[in-house]
This record gives sequence, structure tokens and C-alpha cells, in this order.
Amino acid sequence: YLATVESGWPTGRFVIRGGETHESIEVRTTNTINTAVWNKSGQSLATSHPWNGPPVIQMWDGQAKRPTRAFTGHTFGIARLIWIDDVRVATCSGDHTIRIWNFNPRELRSYPQEQALESVRLSPDSRLLAALPEDEQSVRILRSRNGESVCELNSGDTIGAIAWAPDSRRLATWSFHDVIIWDAQTGQPLMKFDTDPVQPHWAGDRSLEWNPNGNHLVTAVFAKLMIWDTATGKKVHDIEDVPGLVQWSPDAEQISTIGRSMDEMTVLELSGSQEPKRRKLPFGDILAWSPDGLQFATAEDSGRIRDASTGEEILRFDIHSRADRITAICWHPDGTRVATGSSLG
Repeated sequence: YLATVESGWPTGRFVIRGGETHESIEVRTTNTINTAVWNKSGQSLATSHPWNGPPVIQMWDGQAKRPTRAFTGHTFGIARLIWIDDVRVATCSGDHTIRIWNFNPRELRSYPQEQALESVRLSPDSRLLAALPEDEQSVRILRSRNGESVCELNSGDTIGAIAWAPDSRRLATWSFHDVIIWDAQTGQPLMKFDTDPVQPHWAGDRSLEWNPNGNHLVTAVFAKLMIWDTATGKKVHDIEDVPGLVQWSPDAEQISTIGRSMDEMTVLELSGSQEPKRRKLPFGDILAWSPDGLQFATAEDSGRIRDASTGEEILRFDIHSRADRITAICWHPDGTRVATGSSLG
């Protein structure tokens, strides 16, 4: 199944779509939905509601399609929500805290931070959290089990993006002038790439992503994309005129790019050192790869499932109102179901 969220005010909904018959099951909420994320087993869905009233974390039964538990505690908007395992969710907020919510048993742990947080990222092995404060030059590494501090990564420049390597031992940071790969246990820098200076007004379209194999890293901003060999530090590709927000396909052979400033989506097919082949698609705000990499979901004028090799449309699920807008998409781990959400019903 795939989960998508359509933003609006003051109420919300999301719809779970998929299965062999492509059925749609609508779930209405009393608050605007900002984020919807499946847990690793695909049994539960967590949503955050940060804009209308006190910030709320809501848990949903993914099979019965009903709410089960709701948590409050943040006093400012929720910047990011991630599952640690099947019963714990981590969130960060502008209220200077990282909070870990345990749905079974019902429990909340709060870890105060010195500054408001822009993002928190979970390592692939679920053991570490990387916390990025707003307008800060360092990243804090914490243990997800108890919030214990491991180390700080001090770059000396304002960090705009962070990304975990698949091995969970390395973390990449991107400042306005360079990318640094760090040892996440010791806080020591391992490698540095000098990138083109990033202008502040480009920061919203900036992406930093490891490929699933951990041997390449992509940096993308505004209309330029670069791929780096993480073993040698050498630049493999320098690609112009592509949107700035990127995702690797699960097989590490394709990269999807989206940029609102360019009103287009592009899929790059990689083949060693050869120039990547480009395939342009109708513009959409979101593109998410299926777990097997054979399909991807897009949010265009309506939600669509497309063939990853050709870009051809396989399935379309229409939004109920033109005023609705999908703002998040996530695939169910089994790759057969989707969930969508809207504010206007």
C-alpha cells in the first residue's frame, strides 16, 4: 500500500490504496495532516498534525484503518517524524526537544536540546539519531535507546543537509561550501568534497543522498547534480539542468529528481562512467520508489503509479477536490498498498 497526504486547513484525511483490487479506504481526521509514515512491518501508520492546534502524534491501525492512540507533548510544530522500530516513533521540534514515543507500553521520553531542531535522522540500523539544529554548524549523534550523547560533528560552517550511510557508521553533512563524511562514533572527519558554493536562496531545493550500496553520494541543488565516489572522493558525474530534490532507486541504478523551481521531474539512468540517460516526466510535487524499485508513485494533478523502466502510467487515483494537494507519499513495505490524505474531504 502507498500512503499519501493531501494538505489543507483545518481538517484532514488520508486514504489507504492498493491490494490486488486497488481498493480505496478513506480515513477522516479532525486536524490537518502533515506527515504519514508506515512502520517497518506495515501494520501501523503514524501521522503528525502540527499546524492546527497543539502538535499531535496519531497512531493508526493499518489493517483496520482506524486510530488507536494519540500523543501530545511538543509545544511547537513537529519538524520530522520517523519510526525507530515497530512500536517507537522519534520526533523533533522547534520546542528544542527530541521526543521518543513508545506506543506499547504507552510512554514518552523527552531529550532537551540547546536549540530548535530542523531535522532528526535515524541510522539504518535504528541505533543512532542524528539531530540537526536550525542555523547550526554541528550535528549531534544520540543513542535512540536512551538519548545518550555519542559525539558532535563540528563542520565550522552552517549545515543544510545530512544523510546516513547504509552501514550506519558514517554520516555525510553538506554546508554551503563542502560535503564532509564523518565517523558517527568518534566524530572524526573521514573525507571532504569541495562543492560549488550554495547560495542561501537555493537551500530549499537541496538534496544529499547515499545510494543503497553506500559507494556513491549525490549532491543536488537548484539545477545542478553531482555524484561522488565515496571510496576515492572523486566526482563521477557533473550534471546540469536537472531539478534539485533527489531519490535513489532501490537498485542504485536510477535517480529521480524533482524541482518546483523547474516544474519538472526527471529520472536519470546510470551506467558506469557513461553520461546518464534522461527521461522527463509530467511535473509532480513528489516521487517515491516502490520497495522493489519496479514502480514509483507520483503526486501530479492526481496520484499515479508509474512503471519505473518506461515512466508509463499503471494506475491513477484521483483527488476528490481540485483544492486538495498531496504533500507526502510513502509505500507500504510489501509494495502492494498506498494511503492518501486530504483536508477538504
